[in-house]
Amino acid sequence: PFLGVGIALYFASQGAGRMLMPVLAGTTRLAIVLVGGAAAASLSGIFAVVAFGMTVGGLLMMWFVGRTRWNTE
Repeated sequence: PFLGVGIALYFASQGAGRMLMPVLAGTTRLAIVLVGGAAAASLSGIFAVVAFGMTVGGLLMMWFVGRTRWNTE
């Protein structure tokens, strides 16, 4: 559920023209998966790292979008 919400909020941010924080959330998710995946010793460890990365990415996206000022006028 976290990845789905994160992707939906990413597209909403794209439509609103506010892309810095969503890109940072996606980059954080990628960094977690790269570092954790390289350190994982088994296939189940890789799955756990990917799941953790998706959860963190979705939570960061929710937090970033919640803090964004949408009214620019």
